[in-house]
This record gives sequence, C-alpha cells and structure tokens, in this order.
Amino acid sequence: MSKPKSVWEEFFADKRSGGHRSSSEEFISREAREKLFHLDGGKTLLDFGCGAGELLVYYALEYERLVGTDFSASMLDEAGKRIRKRKSENIALILADDKTVWEKLDSSFDRITAAGVIQYLTDEEVDTFVYNSSRHLNKGGKIVLFDLLDPRLYPLWKIGFFSRDFGYWKIFRKIG
Repeated sequence: MSKPKSVWEEFFADKRSGGHRSSSEEFISREAREKLFHLDGGKTLLDFGCGAGELLVYYALEYERLVGTDFSASMLDEAGKRIRKRKSENIALILADDKTVWEKLDSSFDRITAAGVIQYLTDEEVDTFVYNSSRHLNKGGKIVLFDLLDPRLYPLWKIGFFSRDFGYWKIFRKIG
C-alpha cells in the first residue's frame, strides 16, 4: 500500500461521511437548499470534493448532469450508495484530487463548486484550482466555494467546541 500524499489524505482515507455540522437529513436538506440558492442555476455542475455525496444528491434534483469528485475512495463508495438509493442517474463520480481531476474531465460546466474543501489546499493550490476551474467553465459559468474553514480549527469543531450546546464535560466524554 502506498503512503498517503498528505495528512488530509490519511485523515479522509477511511471516512464514510462528510464533515457537515449535522448528519440529519433535515439539516443536509437545508444546507443543500442554501447552497443551491448561491449556485443560482445552470444545467451542469462539477462538485469538487463531493465526499459521501450528501449534498450531491440534492443538487441532482436541480441539474441535468453532475460530476462529483473526491480523492477518498471510501467517501466515493458511500456517495455511490447514496446515489443508487436515490436513483440519481444524472451523477457520475470520479476518484481524483485537485491536480488530477482536470485530465479526467471530458466536458465543461455551468457551475463548479467545492464545499468544505478549499481550506485543505495551500494558497498556491487554490490559485491553480481556480485557474483550472475557469478553464472548465461554460460561457457565463460560475465557480462557487463554500465553507472555508481554518483547518487548524477543524479538530475543535469536530469535538463540538463551536456547537450551541457546548460543554467541557461533553467534550471530555467525546475525547475519552
């Protein structure tokens, strides 16, 4: 087995769910509606870093053709299950990262989005991602980036430090 390229690849290597604040369908549905508002139309969408496809299946209701990409095979496996369960036949999945995705695409898009992903890239990688994205946009297309978190805060967020019902005892129980 080859060594992961980055700490994030190692972290997400066996993950099976996205990093949403809540995994309830009600929450994911609301989050998707909000993001769809900002995506504001188009017929084709590339969801870079689609993870387990939680948002992707909601986007599928609004777009004719979607491509979801992620570098985590386990996340794409979950996305595939979710897509089959929802019978979302307008979604294709690609195993790729920010460097390899562009050579695996055979078309351009009206919208390119990334939710909760960009913070894992260096400033130079973000610049390259935006440049490459712009080369894969249809005329009038948009790049929409969501949920830009400081990755140093991610562990605190994951254990509930920023939640409404924050409590030190809850965090200690979660850690322990």
